Amino acid sequence: MSPISPSSLAPSGSSYFHSQNSGSATTDNSSHAPKFYHVFLDLKAWVASISAPGEYTELYFSLYTKADSKFITEEYFIILNHNGVPKDESKIGKIRTIFTDLSPHDIQEQIYLVCRIVRTGSMKLADKDKEVTKEGGSMTSLFSKSSKDMDQVDQLSQSNGRITPQTFRRPFGCAVLEITHLLQGK
Repeated sequence: MSPISPSSLAPSGSSYFHSQNSGSATTDNSSHAPKFYHVFLDLKAWVASISAPGEYTELYFSLYTKADSKFITEEYFIILNHNGVPKDESKIGKIRTIFTDLSPHDIQEQIYLVCRIVRTGSMKLADKDKEVTKEGGSMTSLFSKSSKDMDQVDQLSQSNGRITPQTFRRPFGCAVLEITHLLQGK
């Protein structure tokens, strides 16, 4: 069995390798320059522990350009449970998207991958360890003030005789990663 040579991969009767190797053909590099660029995002793991069982974390990804001071893509979002895996179990191992049609102008400027983090759960992170034993109506606001604590508000609701904390959708944080060097191949 003979090794495969480059000429054996070319279509028969082709002058492709002859013109490439002889130097007689001229190539125009500008015709091979891409007109649009794409960014592929594949989220492998989320290891932040910001929600308790029954609570969720929402991640919103988009691309931002510093030159124009604006987002240049739509948001891609995913909802994760307290263990950091997708709420929709069919998406486990498939948290990915592609940001398409970035122009050459876009990639010449500073571009950032931005992740907005939203927490859906009780009002405070510490509430997940608190046991609620209040009896009462369908909605109660509890205000307490002590010398060592500031004013605090807990929202409670009654369901089937049990009182459970209300869930709130609150911004938690933001992560930013400059990806310009990745897009420019540097």
